[in-house]
Formats: sequence, C-alpha cells, structure tokens
Amino acid sequence: MTSEYYDIEKPFSRENWNKLIRDINEFIVAPPIGCQEEIEPLEEVDSEHIWSVEDDVEVVREKLKEACPDHEFNEELKIWKTGIIDEIEEKIGQWCGCEPVEFEIANEAPRFCGTCCDLHDPRPYTLVKDLIGDMVVGPPGVYGRQWRLYHTIADGTFEFQVGGPVNCAGEIVYTSGLPIIVTQGCVSMTFCGTGCSEWQAEIVANWKAAHQDLLDRANFIQVVRISGGYRPCEEGEE
Repeated sequence: MTSEYYDIEKPFSRENWNKLIRDINEFIVAPPIGCQEEIEPLEEVDSEHIWSVEDDVEVVREKLKEACPDHEFNEELKIWKTGIIDEIEEKIGQWCGCEPVEFEIANEAPRFCGTCCDLHDPRPYTLVKDLIGDMVVGPPGVYGRQWRLYHTIADGTFEFQVGGPVNCAGEIVYTSGLPIIVTQGCVSMTFCGTGCSEWQAEIVANWKAAHQDLLDRANFIQVVRISGGYRPCEEGEE
C-alpha cells in the first residue's frame, strides 16, 4: 500500500506524524451538516517530542473513534509497523452514525377496496406504534439522533406526521401518547361483486364519489428520516 504518511524506504519522522495529525484535524473540526459538534483537534508534536506507538497512536485511535464509534483497530502496537498507519489512514474522513438517513417502511398506492355494499369502515389503518415501534434504524453508540415519519399525499408531497428520538442502541423510541394512525392503501370500496343489483351498484358508486377525499388524502408512502447525532453515547446512557 502506498501511503501519504510514510516512505517505506525512509525512517518515520515527526513531520510524517504531524501531516497525519493535520489531516485528521481538518476533518474532525468540520463535521457534516446534521452531524455531531466539531471534535477538539489533536496537537502536533514538536522537535523535542519522543514519538511513542503506545501513547501517540492510542490518542489518535480514540480521536477517530469520537468521529465514528464503529471504528476498530486491530494492528498490534509495535515499532515500526506500517500497518498501524495504514489502519489509521483508511479511517480519515469517516463519520459514522451521524449522516442523515432516509428509508421507506411502506409503499402502497391508495385504492378503493371492499365488496358489494360493504360500507362499514372505509378507513382501514395501521397504528404508527405498531408500524415502527422498536425498529433498529442505525448503529449503536451515537447520542442525539432523531427520527421523523413522513407520508405522501395525493399531490406527491411529503407531510410530517410524528417523530421522536433514536436511542443509543440505534432503536426508534416512540413516545407519543396519541393513537396516531397510518391510513394505508385501502380507503373505500371499488367494485360490486357478481349478483349485485342495480341499486346496490348505484349505492357503491355514490359512496365512492362521496369518499373521494379519503383517496385524495391517503398517505400511501411512509418514509422515516433519521437525522444525525452529535456525540458518542456515554456508558449507561440510553
């Protein structure tokens, strides 16, 4: 592997290490929009500094874990081992668990449904709590993420419905005490079965016309958007 931070034919220098530090600092002080707050930069070493694999490398590794709690470092701390620098280099610029995420949880075009003269309930629905409760939507270890549920309406625009926090385990926390519902797909009746009389068919047609507003307002695509967190979770924090 060719590295920006060392030459395999030359001794590893303080300037090599400081270049690595500068590049790490450049990204940790400028987190993406919606991500955690900037991370305190590392200090460069001076000419009197005695470079230590155990001390200096561990500090850098922990700093990279602040940006991405998922990072793992497996190279043995041993002088001189280029794999240590390679492992650090590949993680520079990576933020984890704080990038905004969006995904669909339901997508069913609204339609009229039912059988002839089956007019008892034109508003089938699903409870939001049953739809998304305890869903795992991200990696663990990030504090401050939020989830928001949106649905589309007839004109194709998204409307906010309900939201709440994502816990340190990466799970949606549904805190609303209201029985918020999702009207999905079936909103009324669409046909009269065989053997229906003319007057029954007329009832169906009239019912369908009278409840067109249900179809127009049917929220048929459910999208959950997860915003970024802003710091690693502390031990025991939910």
